[in-house]
Amino acid sequence: METYYKIIDGKTGRLFGASFALPAYYLGKPFWVKLDSAGTLVGRAFQIVDDVLDYFPGTGKDRFKDLLNGKTTLPLILYTERYGSSFVEKTLKDPTEDNLLELFGRMKNAGVFREAVTIAKGFIEKAIKTILSLPFDSKPVVELVSEYFDEVFLKFENPSS
Repeated sequence: METYYKIIDGKTGRLFGASFALPAYYLGKPFWVKLDSAGTLVGRAFQIVDDVLDYFPGTGKDRFKDLLNGKTTLPLILYTERYGSSFVEKTLKDPTEDNLLELFGRMKNAGVFREAVTIAKGFIEKAIKTILSLPFDSKPVVELVSEYFDEVFLKFENPSS
């Protein structure tokens, strides 16, 4: 899990962290560091949601692409921590549609997608709490983040299979 977070923080997290922090940094505001941390958490949540969407149809992504490319994602980590990697390895050795759909079904029944989304929600809540603690009118930033993620999280209330 630690390695996964290092990877996504170094990728999506850094992008979001810099996006949040750079305006304050260039204006010489000392709270740019906290904005960087909050942005990194938002990036982390964004990447987790993106990783979950890889398993679902109709999301605009090539379904199972990350899995087939050998990318370790949070849902896969959660699943293998509970059930081991033997079925995942079997599926990757013979990635037929039936095998991929069976793995998806097992992961869905195990609740790993919902758990990953819950973890992402926690990161958003922590980021918003940090942003609200800063000495500027943070309402527009909080509204933007909340509006986007509220819509995204709604997709997981009744995900398609």
